[in-house]
Amino acid sequence: MSVVTLSTGDLAACRRFYCGVLQMRELPEVGSAAEVSGLNATQARLWALPPEARWSVAYFASPGLSGGPVLRVLEFSQPGPLIRPGFDLLLEGGLAVGFAVRDLQAVAAAAREHGFPAPTEPFALTLYREDGSRYQAMECPLVAPDQVYVPGVARPADLGPVGPIAPGYNVGGPSFATLVANHADPVLEFFSGVLDYQVRRDLMLTEDNLQEQLRVPPHTPIRYVTMFARGSNGSNVAFLDFGDSGRKNPAPLGPPSRGLVMWSFRVRDLDAALARVRARGLEVVCEPLRLEMPSGTQAVATVRAPNGFLVELVGDSPQEPVGLSGTAATRAPAARSR
Repeated sequence: MSVVTLSTGDLAACRRFYCGVLQMRELPEVGSAAEVSGLNATQARLWALPPEARWSVAYFASPGLSGGPVLRVLEFSQPGPLIRPGFDLLLEGGLAVGFAVRDLQAVAAAAREHGFPAPTEPFALTLYREDGSRYQAMECPLVAPDQVYVPGVARPADLGPVGPIAPGYNVGGPSFATLVANHADPVLEFFSGVLDYQVRRDLMLTEDNLQEQLRVPPHTPIRYVTMFARGSNGSNVAFLDFGDSGRKNPAPLGPPSRGLVMWSFRVRDLDAALARVRARGLEVVCEPLRLEMPSGTQAVATVRAPNGFLVELVGDSPQEPVGLSGTAATRAPAARSR
């Protein structure tokens, strides 16, 4: 996972939260106004945005770290509905972005200072190693703008943090992102078969107080799955599956709906990945185009997972970062495997 995309109607509030609370930094803009206008035409095709949509894009990264996921925030002049109104976990769609934290109480205090509710004390959370054994972590649950759940997690010293934290900082970069995928097997097969992600944990969560913590009805079944890129111990994706207790989301799961709307993944062979999508009868939203990403100009395509969640596939062959002129709405040559 290289980019987590959020959609909002209030970029200023997102800046207060992700920069003020989580110590991220906004990446500088690239290109002139005319070039950005052309780039928007490419983005509209990639993200299946309506013709009347107007938006701006901001990227946020954690200082002192390289190679980890970044946050992309799309601000719409006329944003769509909330994906998760009232923080309803049973609805299908994007849910959470988790961060490794050294001092949970300091993060909670920073949230309150910037006008976001936060618990006065972190709570203990039972989590699971890959072998299924339990351990106790501490979590500070925060709710970011647009009802995005942001858990700050501190693990026991023998396990280390859930993601890297740069020296001199209290918070690391995005360590995991979570999607609610009810009756998840087709979605899991998409991530394993198309993206070669591996299931590391697949558990039914049965703690007595967990339903209360997640604000779902008592006795709700909760399946929890984590997946990593093959051979990787870096950032991961997680899934909550509430089975028959879950509900289809009336809001579209991609932008301009507000909340967590898209994940981006690097692939070694973009054309081969798209062929695997088509072989499963799934939708290719947009064929490869050139798009300016934080790491440079790259070939990008978009597809939908079986539950309708938008996934961006990025060819693993970045060019040197350049201006945006000439990159918009241009068909990319086929990406090559290496």
